[in-house]
Amino acid sequence: MRAVGTSAYLKNQFCNWFIVELVVSDNADTLVQQFLEEIGGEVVYSIAELFKIKVPGQSSIYQNVLGFVERQPRDQLKTWSIKKGTLEDVFTHISDAYSAN
Repeated sequence: MRAVGTSAYLKNQFCNWFIVELVVSDNADTLVQQFLEEIGGEVVYSIAELFKIKVPGQSSIYQNVLGFVERQPRDQLKTWSIKKGTLEDVFTHISDAYSAN
């Protein structure tokens, strides 16, 4: 297994998704469900009030996520972030693809 390039190249080549982190209030699980229905993606990690959601890397994703979070009540959505996959995500993606073959 081998992939060569700068970190930016590897992320662009192998991470065609973004990670959205939502920190919600205790009773706001429906907010996460609404997010998944409206934006798409899958929850890859959750603990307590933090949800990490892997979303498709389409060009309108920032606009779609921003529109969603702006419509949410502040008492349900505490904070949020969106970021490109990390080098760890690249490694996981490549190793998953390698082990599937």
